[in-house]
Amino acid sequence: VTCGALNLLRILSHETIVRAFSISEALVDGEDQRGATVLENSHQSPLEYDTNYILNETFTYRSRGEVDMQNSGQDASLEIIAAIMAFLSSFGCIIQQGKDLDILAIPEMYDVIVHIFSLLLVLLSTQLYQPLVSSAELESEGRPSCNLFLQKIMEYSDWKRQKSDEEQKNKEECVRQHQAQSLGQENAGEPNTLRNEPQLFLYCCLHWLIDRPSPPRRSIAFHYVDLPKSIAQQMTNMAIAPDGMYESHSIVIASVPPRDENR
Repeated sequence: VTCGALNLLRILSHETIVRAFSISEALVDGEDQRGATVLENSHQSPLEYDTNYILNETFTYRSRGEVDMQNSGQDASLEIIAAIMAFLSSFGCIIQQGKDLDILAIPEMYDVIVHIFSLLLVLLSTQLYQPLVSSAELESEGRPSCNLFLQKIMEYSDWKRQKSDEEQKNKEECVRQHQAQSLGQENAGEPNTLRNEPQLFLYCCLHWLIDRPSPPRRSIAFHYVDLPKSIAQQMTNMAIAPDGMYESHSIVIASVPPRDENR
């Protein structure tokens, strides 16, 4: 059920992103071909052709009782990013503890992580639907960035970093007060137990890219990997080469080389 919900959200998010950029491109095409914007012959607001505005409005939840549309609603895009980062940072903490193989041996957990990464990839795909322009060029031209979810990740990470710094200062102050009261140094070397969520999130992403384990049996990911292998063996009777490719141009599948225990 969880994987199905994540997959549905991924599909709908992709359609929303593509639609938002197609509306913006239609406005640009109207300017280029006719020398006048399509807004001159339309009753729509200019904001309705703005990509950031469309995405913000789409990912904002409002109840029926909310009349003031300017200052109401929940930012669902930020809530999605916060949930993704919280989950992946928790998994990053498990990786640091060396217990990730036990978790990934559970087919349901492996599939959920795969679908979350797929959703995150779609949410950050806004750069694929717009010209390649650096943030410095956008700033010099006075144009806003259209990467909504990337901005949300940066905003949320900055907020979590500030919150983590404040919690760290409070903890250190509590330790100093405790040491002053007890006149002991037994807690002087106490390790930091506070979680740096952005750092753990990045650590989890890098670990998944570099050292991703094979999917367990009975998982959806295992089915996706096993299906082309079964077809290749039945139809061509060919074995996969050490580089992860079949010796045929019609069957292409990539795989991670076996991990070297000495590395």
